[in-house]
Amino acid sequence: TPQPFLHHADILRARAKGSLIDASRAFLDFQALSTVPLRTWSMVHTVLSSTLLLCIWEETRNDPECRNLQQKVIDVFSSSNSGTNDDGASSSESDSQWLSARHIRALVTLRSALDREQETGATETENWAEMTSNMVPQFGPG
Repeated sequence: TPQPFLHHADILRARAKGSLIDASRAFLDFQALSTVPLRTWSMVHTVLSSTLLLCIWEETRNDPECRNLQQKVIDVFSSSNSGTNDDGASSSESDSQWLSARHIRALVTLRSALDREQETGATETENWAEMTSNMVPQFGPG
C-alpha cells in the first residue's frame, strides 16, 4: 500500500521544511532584539545548518521565501562584522570569536551558493546541490 506511505512522507517533508524555516526565523527575530544569538554557538550552528539545508534541499532551494531567509541570515552575519556593539567594541572582534572555522566555512558556502544562484539561475543551483550531496558522508552499510 504505497499511498499511505507517500502521504506520510509528504507530511514529514512539510514538517521538516517548516522546522528549518522556523529555526531561521527564530534566529533572525531573536537577533533583532539581542546580540545573544550571534554569540551562542548552538544558535549560530542551528541557523547555519538550517539555511544550508534550505539552500541545497530540492524541496526548498527554489522557494523565494527560503532564499529570502538565507539572504537575511547572510546579511546578519555580514552586518555583525561592520558595526559596534553596546560596549563600544568592534562587533567584528566580539562576534567573530564565536564563529568556529566550520561555521565560517558554512557561511562562505551559503554566500557562494546564493551568489552562484543569482548569477546563473536555478539550473546551476541544482548542479551545485547534486555536487554537494555527493560530498556528504554516508553512514551505514557501504
